[in-house]
Amino acid sequence: MDNFSFNRDWYGSKASLISNDEDRTVIDYGCEGKGIITVYDLFEGVQLCFMDCDTSEQFHSQIFSDDVIQLTYCRYGRYECEFTDHRVSYLPEGSVAVEETACLPETFSFPLGKFDAVSIVIDRSKAGKDFMLMLRALNFDIDRLIDDLGLKYGWFIAPIGEKESLVFSQIYEAKQNSDVTIMRIKALEILALISRLKNVPADKMKYYSRDQISKVKDIRNRLIADTQGRASVEQLAKDAHISVSAFHSIFLQVYGETPYAYLKKYKMDIAAQRLAESDDSVLDIAAELGYSNASKFAAAFRSVYGMLPKDYRRTKKQERAVLEQQ
Repeated sequence: MDNFSFNRDWYGSKASLISNDEDRTVIDYGCEGKGIITVYDLFEGVQLCFMDCDTSEQFHSQIFSDDVIQLTYCRYGRYECEFTDHRVSYLPEGSVAVEETACLPETFSFPLGKFDAVSIVIDRSKAGKDFMLMLRALNFDIDRLIDDLGLKYGWFIAPIGEKESLVFSQIYEAKQNSDVTIMRIKALEILALISRLKNVPADKMKYYSRDQISKVKDIRNRLIADTQGRASVEQLAKDAHISVSAFHSIFLQVYGETPYAYLKKYKMDIAAQRLAESDDSVLDIAAELGYSNASKFAAAFRSVYGMLPKDYRRTKKQERAVLEQQ
């Protein structure tokens, strides 16, 4: 099989090749932080692409053939897409997007930083006859799918069911074992399941303007900078000339959680790091994060990490001691 995985037009000028063998290519996006793409050539003209990213950088979509159709499953994180008309939309965790080249976003980024996803990419101009025959046997018609899902006019995004979730999990297991044969089988199984998406009500794509998104992100930055919790969402929204209801709605779309849940987890992540890496008292850590009541801090920490702060610190110290003895 001819390996066509590292097409620089697809990945941008900063991308570099890490490794390349018969079936697998590993590419570094060359971004700040981490941006690793692992590509498997499943069939002629068909790739399975794993994205493992941890970056705040914004990317510009590259040049693709007009015959490319892509199916992306978001395993973890969130995928933000801005289109040429400056509308912004999101692929949330646990959902799948089906898209055609004509409707690619102008730019994309990951508002939660970390992003883990897998895509099945079909380049119909290069797809081999054997693969097309297999699709026919699965009753998978690409042209019909494009019409059924309205891909000429925009993305199709929908949460996946238990069957699809199980198969995607098996694809990741196959990646761990570098089992390309299983990947091929599971990719075909996913395509067979996706062919039925026309019978599943899709999530209505929610679009917001870039100006609205920027205001919400600015308010979020102000909120996380104020660990004492003195900032008022109502006042910050008023100062930004955005309604509180619009702020809450857009925040949920951008970050996948309510402001309260997001800020609590953000603070507890800080607390967890302090508990693991310092000898600061639990009371001092709680106070610095705006908790004057130790019991409320302990309850908040347990709701995120599943244990009390003192137990978390003890567990981390034990883990560190074991590592030092090895």
